[in-house]
Amino acid sequence: WAAACGGGAEPSFDSRFELTAIALPSSAVDADAFSAGATELRTRLRTLARDGFGTPIAATEVAARAEAVWLAVQSAASGRPGGAALRERYQAARAYEASMEAAVLKLRPLSAAVAKGRVIDGFGAAADSLLNGTLAHYDDAVADVSGVTAELVARRRAILSKQLQADVKELFSKQQRSLARSVCKRYERQLLAVMERAGNVAQYQRDRLRKNAERAYDAQVASLVVPSLGGPTRAQLTQSFSAQLTAFADRLVESPSMQLQALGATRRRVSKPAKPPKGLRWGLALTGAMRTKWGGGGGNLQTFAGYQTPDGMWSAHGLLANDGAIADSSGSEPPPLRMQPKLNVDLSL
Repeated sequence: WAAACGGGAEPSFDSRFELTAIALPSSAVDADAFSAGATELRTRLRTLARDGFGTPIAATEVAARAEAVWLAVQSAASGRPGGAALRERYQAARAYEASMEAAVLKLRPLSAAVAKGRVIDGFGAAADSLLNGTLAHYDDAVADVSGVTAELVARRRAILSKQLQADVKELFSKQQRSLARSVCKRYERQLLAVMERAGNVAQYQRDRLRKNAERAYDAQVASLVVPSLGGPTRAQLTQSFSAQLTAFADRLVESPSMQLQALGATRRRVSKPAKPPKGLRWGLALTGAMRTKWGGGGGNLQTFAGYQTPDGMWSAHGLLANDGAIADSSGSEPPPLRMQPKLNVDLSL
């Protein structure tokens, strides 16, 4: 109030205004408190004229009073704006609203996809085309506006550009974070696999996996960069992600999950194979061969099948060969069926 008065000897705020605050909570949260507050506000508004804060106006006088206020405002503003200026202002407002509405409709499916965690391929080119196309549409719509409202047109254009850039930047940031998380997750799985297999991750393995992750990130982030935003470049984003990936790998190697994988790999490497129980075990192995003469029995069909128990003591194997018409080493044709049993004995002390 002191700043508004210009620092002069002006009366106090309380001598000119009566400030009253009435709380109106949401009717869905507290219906009784909302009803009480609304009643109090209604009473205060109805008694403003009686308390000297206004003059009651009949409904039939509203139009005349509004016209008088408008004329007073015109007089204070050095004349009423011309019809052409008002039409141009309206034209600029409609161009802004139409351009913004068209851009929002195009951004809506992109926003839905990004909300699901997707990284949209070609987002940068699409967003750049949207930004430039929307501003070009606005410029075409206000091309015939004269210099009287040129400042308003430029201000509207700046607001339009700023709002669209903010929306696009938000979509870009969300996708860039999703991409970084997915690449880091894949990098983590690869490091865990190496640790589980070997018990440790050599520096050359870390470097190779990190470079692969950086290449994957760089290839995908290139399609996300929007040139007209003027933000970080592809090279800057990749460099920043490389530093982030190095710090992530340092923390991961020392994490409990990696230590457990290393411990498991060490135990598997140094543990001795289990010895069979002491005693005598036996089993039977049966091998058979069937030699047919299908189609002349010239040996153009042969197959083999077998089964063996996990302990190796019992097994059965069979051979089917279509070579029954071919003489063996004795000069005679082999028998159509031949079986050979074998006894397996294992003594463990």
